[in-house]
Amino acid sequence: MAHNAMGRLLRCQTPTTFHQSVNLTQKRSWSARTIPSLAPTHSPELDQLLNRFRDELFIPHSLNIQQRNLIYRPRNANKLNGHPIIVSIGPKEEPYQLRSIDLFSVPTTNDKYRVLTLMHETKNWSNLATFLIGIHKSGMVIRQDRWEWLVRKAGSSNGLGHLLMCAQQSEATKFKLKNVSVVERLFFELHLAGQRIDFTGEGIARIQGLAKSFALLMETPEHAVRDLERDPKRSALVIGTLLELSAARALSEGGSNASQVEAYARRLLASLKDQNLSAEGQDWLSNDQLLQRIVPCYNGLKLALQLDDIAHNKHISSALKTRANELGMFIAKIKKMTPKDVRQKPTIGLAQAQLLHQN
Repeated sequence: MAHNAMGRLLRCQTPTTFHQSVNLTQKRSWSARTIPSLAPTHSPELDQLLNRFRDELFIPHSLNIQQRNLIYRPRNANKLNGHPIIVSIGPKEEPYQLRSIDLFSVPTTNDKYRVLTLMHETKNWSNLATFLIGIHKSGMVIRQDRWEWLVRKAGSSNGLGHLLMCAQQSEATKFKLKNVSVVERLFFELHLAGQRIDFTGEGIARIQGLAKSFALLMETPEHAVRDLERDPKRSALVIGTLLELSAARALSEGGSNASQVEAYARRLLASLKDQNLSAEGQDWLSNDQLLQRIVPCYNGLKLALQLDDIAHNKHISSALKTRANELGMFIAKIKKMTPKDVRQKPTIGLAQAQLLHQN
């Protein structure tokens, strides 16, 4: 019951289904007729690596076991050379000649992360979902800490929309919105995206739409977390970012959707009561992480108070001002504790505090 209530508060609208079913997830391996294509990019190195993955891993793992054994077993090399075998693959029935592949030369874990790094460097994420599906079907995995790394990379190079597509196909891509650290990093990247455009203009609607879509996905069975203590939807950072972006959009659109902003604001006030965000850490890394969690909440409260419908509601505005002042004083306290070397080269949380909080 509490889980359903949380979902309604995160939605603040009539339920909408964002989940897309993917037939690939219903099979143990791809059919040779359903191998997804990889789109060409502007990076020769990225194209070369993607083609290696497709030719040496994705396609072989789409074939039946007998055909796969012909490819990967060295003793069959002469047989394939002397008696070529051609099969049709993909939706266009592309002819593919079976050839001997040395298992020790196929793409490695390092190659996998090189592909993702190149997607970041070239800002070309168009193949992300296909690539993640392919490596999963080929038996490769993404470590939990690497999902957070991928979210950071995507956030800094306009890839969050493609991450949403991956989350919509979570059973196939294995990108799930269940881990608190991963989801908090995702929403902090959404916060950063809003901050880069000063939380104004046409772009804020797209960013807020992404945040809301991710929030809706967290309510679906594929992303649901039964343990309330570990449910990312309860995170103050997640709710604070939803408030921040919805308030920024409402301000950009002349004060519309104030009721949605108020719903997020009330949810954030309740969340902040349950979470201790005001105890400073034992080192600067811990304090910077605190700033990353608190600044979006603080800024969300400040933006919400700029909406006339909320500012004129004495009950809600009083509570928001009180909490904003408390968070503001704590942010100021942490800023005063900043080591000299960090002041010269601000960490990410401190940089956001300097931009969005005035002493």
